[in-house]
Amino acid sequence: MSRLAALFAGFATVLAGLGIYGVITHMVTRRVPEFGLRMAIGATPARIFWSASREAVSLAAIGSALGIAGAIATMRTVTEMLFGISATDPLTLGTVVMLFGLIAWSAAVIPALRAARVDPSIALRAD
Repeated sequence: MSRLAALFAGFATVLAGLGIYGVITHMVTRRVPEFGLRMAIGATPARIFWSASREAVSLAAIGSALGIAGAIATMRTVTEMLFGISATDPLTLGTVVMLFGLIAWSAAVIPALRAARVDPSIALRAD
């Protein structure tokens, strides 16, 4: 039974990671014309990159805070199913927050690098 639960937890983690990756990538890609305009008026590629990365990390932080609040709220229900750790284990919660934060940041890196290298005139016509 615990192997089946671990398998489903693994699938849920992969699906959540793919969802985060897809949403963040779409969000940054949608902003390419804005990045082109910023570059046309003098923004550096590094500034564009960090702007996209900061937004992804802030969204991941909000999601992590909501997730931790949800874990604490459902602690009594989940406690009976956990063996060897508590529902509010700091190491487990920290690992999950870092994992999904890394996924969100990596989802923003590829389109942000692409947006930072794009010619402003092409980015402005892309919309």
